[in-house]
Amino acid sequence: MILTYRNLFDEDSGRARIRATITTNHWADPRGQPVIVLEDGGVLDLMSWSAMDCQVESATKREREILEKMGLTNS
Repeated sequence: MILTYRNLFDEDSGRARIRATITTNHWADPRGQPVIVLEDGGVLDLMSWSAMDCQVESATKREREILEKMGLTNS
C-alpha cells in the first residue's frame, strides 16, 4: 500500500509518500496482531500514525479492511 504523511521536521515540505505493508508475522507484535511495516523495515505505531497525519493513498480491499479493524481508517 502507499501512505502519505507530513514531515514533522519540515512542515513546509508538503506530504511525502511511502510504501508499507500490513503483516501479522513481525517481531514487533509476537501475538499475531497486524502491524504496519514501512519500506525501510520500521514499524509504524498508532502514535506516529496520528502525529504524522498518515493517510492511505492506495491499498487493496483486504488492507483497507485490516486498517479499519485497527481503527486507522473509515470505510
